[in-house]
Amino acid sequence: MASHAWQALGPRFGAGHGLWSVVSFFFPALALVKDESVSLAMLLFLLETLLASALIAARVGVSRRAMRADADAARRLLEVLKVLLIFVFPFSVGCAVLLGAVTFIEVDKGRATFDAAMHIDRVTWMAVALLGSAVLDSAIAPVRSVTWLETGVAWQGSRTAVLMLCVLLGWPAMLFTGTTQSFFWVFFALRLLSDFGSLRPGERERIRTTMFGDAYLQQRLTPNA
Repeated sequence: MASHAWQALGPRFGAGHGLWSVVSFFFPALALVKDESVSLAMLLFLLETLLASALIAARVGVSRRAMRADADAARRLLEVLKVLLIFVFPFSVGCAVLLGAVTFIEVDKGRATFDAAMHIDRVTWMAVALLGSAVLDSAIAPVRSVTWLETGVAWQGSRTAVLMLCVLLGWPAMLFTGTTQSFFWVFFALRLLSDFGSLRPGERERIRTTMFGDAYLQQRLTPNA
């Protein structure tokens, strides 16, 4: 079992993905331990989600241009782009707005603090670190296969769904306990389960098949069959 876990973990540490994974959890953890700011930790998690979506959208755009002569690949990449624009981006932005509302309420009631200078500093450093890992990844493999892109978008979509589940569960928990920490820990637990769960052998392929199903793709690619 352990060997399977390490075999699944290995590819995550290649081509910049390992650095991205470390950064995406390190900076929010630093915000909690050093800055003692739950709102900042949530902001950093959401920054990572939005930036990941934007970067994979850019990679889809590059791949569409590179594969424009392949009609089948172009159709599949169009479906990938639709998922990003219709599902991932709007829901991520919606969750960011909800987080902003939570933070405003908590700051207004004196249960949380908002240090603009500190927030900007942490966001800047995290964005630089994430972009650095993305540049490394793109330099090694600027154009990926359609299946790889489908898997990446499907996984990002599952992480976005975690954000929405967090809102549904975390908001009542926050109202019941009277603190934003309950909201954050619901999110942290769900996000951790999602990210580490995706390391299981075949899990990302299962997520891809669920969202882009091979039977569905085959039907789209052979409409007259």
